[in-house]
Amino acid sequence: MSQLSLGEIIKELYKALLNTDIKMEDIEREINKDQHSPPQETIRITIKKIINSFEFIKLNSFNYNHSEIRAQDVFYAYKFFLERAPENDQIYENNKNFSSTKDFISAVVLSNEFRENNALKKLISVKRKPSNFSNYTNNFYRTTDKKILVISGCQGKMLADLLQLKTGTTNVPSVFLNISSYRRFIENRGEDYLPLLNEADIIYTQKKDIYNSLVSRDSTKEKARIIPLIEYTGFHPDQAYIFNKRANTNVVGPLGEYQSIIAASCFYLGLSIAHTRRLFQSNTYEKLGYLNQSTISKRKLLSQSEITQFPLDEMVKNWDQKGIWMRTINHPKKYVLSDLIDYCLHKEGIQSIECTDDYVADDLANNVDWPVYKGLISSPPIPHELFFKPPKSFSPDSNSAAFLKLEQFLEQTFKSLEGNNLNEISCSQLGEEIILEEYIEKIKQIHE
Repeated sequence: MSQLSLGEIIKELYKALLNTDIKMEDIEREINKDQHSPPQETIRITIKKIINSFEFIKLNSFNYNHSEIRAQDVFYAYKFFLERAPENDQIYENNKNFSSTKDFISAVVLSNEFRENNALKKLISVKRKPSNFSNYTNNFYRTTDKKILVISGCQGKMLADLLQLKTGTTNVPSVFLNISSYRRFIENRGEDYLPLLNEADIIYTQKKDIYNSLVSRDSTKEKARIIPLIEYTGFHPDQAYIFNKRANTNVVGPLGEYQSIIAASCFYLGLSIAHTRRLFQSNTYEKLGYLNQSTISKRKLLSQSEITQFPLDEMVKNWDQKGIWMRTINHPKKYVLSDLIDYCLHKEGIQSIECTDDYVADDLANNVDWPVYKGLISSPPIPHELFFKPPKSFSPDSNSAAFLKLEQFLEQTFKSLEGNNLNEISCSQLGEEIILEEYIEKIKQIHE
């Protein structure tokens, strides 16, 4: 390998990873500093230098530079603190002049608009609380005095809220475990949460490993209960996660971390939006195996009956009669989780207060809703047009939903995948690996 070819390789590295054209004389100057290093070592050092550079982090990660105010920082600060979107582009420009994100947030919180709006009033309404409020909370109607704790993932908060309302207790804490906190819980058997664990009389979890960890500890083994984790791909077999191994994060698209296998396959195949749109039809679903997904996924869901002792077969039949009972592959509708809690309380011999579900906020409805593709199931009938509902956080108006039509969804999906090379991503669906190359080959055959 000559110095010239080594220089060209380094130049291409800067172009691919930083989108920067570095001068060849600068590259050769660096190479000549250590002429005795083998070319492979020089390339390795160069890659390490690029990946650790501020420019690379800025392009591929969150905003670690707290002295830089980016457009998304301005948008979300206005949305969460002022409950509105910035009214014009000049707002973005003006707020970039702050020396740090801390100063910017302080200015928003200290503004008259923040003090006068309803963002905090919705959380704390002092005028409506009686002076002897603690006496009132102790006298609410309840069906149990047991202290209940929920430890789970995205379904946990609504499970806790349903438990609270159906038993009349004033508080059911919910611990949300992301990937890192989940692993740490397993490693130290919940040491970080001991005060909560010791205080609770009943601890519910949907995670088998968490349940086994709780059972292994003397102080919690009699308290631990396991609830089925409702994950089902029968309605949404096209939903998956795409992970960028280089950036070590999921690729976020128009519906957050949920991506379309069909859309991703078409993107990497180089098809146009128009061609991709035409592939959302029954022939494609059949050749990709989507029509069999319901049977496969239902079998996996029902397999939890043995460890949880829940009558899932009967429950699923009941849910099927009601229509589409999932919003995404891992977000069930509220009545599904309500049925689980009713059965939990029945097993404990605790009365469940009836007709209260309407008063539990459906936080999963505030998130993503993925449509059921026409031609995927025959009943109930599905409208021809597909509407994708992004997470509420993407809507400037926090009190309303926003929807994307299929073509808009595809355009934004393609944009989100730009810069993510096929050889540096992985694809999965509820922990199961998806070989995207196999889908790309099938899509290619269908397209041809």
